[in-house]
Parts: sequence; structure tokens; C-alpha cells
Amino acid sequence: MRFSTATAAVAVIVCGLAAREAAAKRVAILIVPTPTRAVTADAVVVGKVTSVEPDTVDAAPAPGAEKVAHKVAVIKVDSAISGAKGLTHVKVGFPAAAGGEVPGGRPGRGGFGPIALTADQEGCFFLTKHPTAGFYVINAGYTPLDAKADNYKAELESVTKAAAVAADPAKALKADKAADRFTAAAVLVSKYRTYPQGAAEVENVKVPAEVSKAIIDALVATDDWAAVEPVTGQTAAGLAQILAIGPDEGFRPKPFTGNGDYNVYFRDEFKAWAKAVPKDFAIRQMVRKDKK
Repeated sequence: MRFSTATAAVAVIVCGLAAREAAAKRVAILIVPTPTRAVTADAVVVGKVTSVEPDTVDAAPAPGAEKVAHKVAVIKVDSAISGAKGLTHVKVGFPAAAGGEVPGGRPGRGGFGPIALTADQEGCFFLTKHPTAGFYVINAGYTPLDAKADNYKAELESVTKAAAVAADPAKALKADKAADRFTAAAVLVSKYRTYPQGAAEVENVKVPAEVSKAIIDALVATDDWAAVEPVTGQTAAGLAQILAIGPDEGFRPKPFTGNGDYNVYFRDEFKAWAKAVPKDFAIRQMVRKDKK
């Protein structure tokens, strides 16, 4: 009996543990998967931090919070992958208390805090608009890709592929190859079912029926539900679970007996449901209320 292990595209992934002096306390550093960062950030740019401005700016780090001093880094944009078309420079703020403690864009204060930037840092940056200040921020888990890293080229390729899918979902889901349609579905499920960055409140908004059906069709057309999709690292079984389709959508699979391959059982039950899914069925996307 085998169970799918790739069911956490919408969750952060524990990618590191650090010992804390004599107590040896472990601290998890959380990183959102690269393709998910690419399709859920407000802007994705490739470039270099040219400076960190000497003066600080007071801004609330979250809605309703007290204002704190922020340092502001300036990134020269070499290419705008999404959300920053036509911009040559962008400003990115981070609490001044994080500066110096977390050089190189690492999460601050135990791995959960805001991400600081340093002059001359190069790579790919995943940016979220600050709700009130005139700059972007980099949320915890949205760690930049380091241009000096050995896997930078491969990671950047996954960013551009994911961004292209998000830019035109209908086109991506009509790709000639089933594998490419599966990749499109995986990227879009990650986008639609990830809690929006910087959101105080969210609501579930219907994805267009054409796109919703194409995503379901791409999963159904995938025979091996345990096979890993190369861009997102997800499986069809994991993606179907992330969609959280259940009795409200008419999905009532017969009980799993415990015999055989769970992924095959789940695939067959899902395919049987998909044959009768209404034409107006819609996947739900989590959307920040202020971005509708």
C-alpha cells in the first residue's frame, strides 16, 4: 500500500533546522516552494540590490499593527518576470531591526521574521506590495533565489515556467502534450489554493468554469497519480487532495479497504466523479479581499 507524500503545495516546507547554543533548541526555517512563490507574489523580478537607503521609513508591518522603522533597499531590475513590467527599479522595505541580523536575505528572528536585503545581493526576488507604504516587502518563506547558487538557473527556469502559466491559464491548459497540461494544472492549483501573502482577510472566489474543468481534465488524463510533476514537485493525488473536493461537490468515494495502491484507488474514484461533474463546476481561489 502506497500513499502520496506530495500534498503540501499550499503549505510551507520545513527546509532547515538550527541548533540554539546549550539548549540546542531547533528552529524551522520555512520556505514556500519556488513555483508557488512565483505565482503568488505581487511581483517577481530579477536584479541586483544597488543600495540600502540611509534613512528609515515608519510603516506598520501588518494591518492594525504599530508602525516600526523600516530600511528600504533599492533593486535595479534586469528583467520583470511578473507584476513589475516597465519598472527599472523597485524599492523593498524591511524592519530596521532585521537588518544586520539576517544578511543576504535570510529570514530573521528564528526563521519566521521578515527578510532583509543587503547591497550587491543578486538574484530573483518575490515581492508583495506593502498595504500602506510605497514599497514592496519580502514575506517570510519567500526567500530570494541567490544568483550565485549552483541550482539558480534551474530554479529560475521553474519560476519563468510557472509565471507563464499564471499569465494565461487557458492557453497553458490547452497545451498539446498531456505532461504540459499537467504542469499547468499543478501550477494553477498551487496558485489558487495558497493563502494570499499579506492578507488580513480572504474569500473564496470561483475560478472560471472553463479553467476549472481543464484542471480537472488534466488530472484525470494523468495515469500515474504517484508520479511527480517536475516543475512543482506535486503528484496528481496530492493536487486533488489540495483542491479539497468532497461531498459538497458530489465527491463521495467508496471506502478504501486498505488493499492495493491508495493512489490507484483515489485516481479511479476521482475519475468516476469527474465524468459527472456539472458544467458550471468551479474551483475556488483564495483571494485577498482588497484585491478583488
